[in-house]
Amino acid sequence: MSGLRICPALLSMACTVVACGGASNDVSDPSDVSESSLAGVQDDIPTTPRKEGPPPLSAKESSELAGKCNPIEPDLYEAGKAGMAALEAELSKGTASEAAEKAGLDAALDHMRDKNAGLSKDEHQRCLTLFGKQMRKRLFDFEPHEQVARGSVDSCVKRAVSAFGKESTVIEYGGSSGDTSQGPFCPDDFPVPPSLNDLPYKSTSEDWDTPAWKCLSFGLRIEQHFQIEYAAPRTSGEFVCIARFLPRQGGAPIELLRGGKVNDDGELRVADKMQRRHMK
Repeated sequence: MSGLRICPALLSMACTVVACGGASNDVSDPSDVSESSLAGVQDDIPTTPRKEGPPPLSAKESSELAGKCNPIEPDLYEAGKAGMAALEAELSKGTASEAAEKAGLDAALDHMRDKNAGLSKDEHQRCLTLFGKQMRKRLFDFEPHEQVARGSVDSCVKRAVSAFGKESTVIEYGGSSGDTSQGPFCPDDFPVPPSLNDLPYKSTSEDWDTPAWKCLSFGLRIEQHFQIEYAAPRTSGEFVCIARFLPRQGGAPIELLRGGKVNDDGELRVADKMQRRHMK
């Protein structure tokens, strides 16, 4: 419906043969996705300038943090959680990004006060310097709506797997002279909302009252900060669930993709990992 093309790259990664039920929720690096597009054909992709973020730790610094700071690693882990929680809390209140990130960093470093686990003063300070640099990058890259988007993609995949092969779906396409068999997958349809420019979006029951979403028994009642799409082009033997959202720090929209393909034995193979990439 949306013009989405299924790319073999989706299933070139590790897959799980599924009879029913879902697969794991591992995360792959954006570089795992090839240049051939899995995205739907959209002419109105909003792109804003990307803010310049803090640098990541170098390989040498990462090694130093893991080695020299190992005695306080459990404390650093808890400090990281405290920092991310503070960031989320500030963003949920509408605090500007830079101020929210500062609050997160302050919370993380405050958690480490007086926790040196036998390190010398200089060693402890060096560890906090490395940890602070790492946290600045983590805080900058955090996407507050990504976790919910990931959960929705996984839910879509599980429902597509559950509906797979139960019966051939028959759907009447607009302008067609009759019904056409869809095959073993639920039929695909337009995304919800139709455009990324509609975000944030509060759907209605009508948005989900379509052959695709009814077949999947899928619907959302939350304010959506992401677009969700299910595609299963007829005769392709493949399906994919996609969530798209606008990055907090600007730049091209991000896509999260996971799907499955029918192999030569008629079994549905579901990708073990979710792919993540920028649309441009």
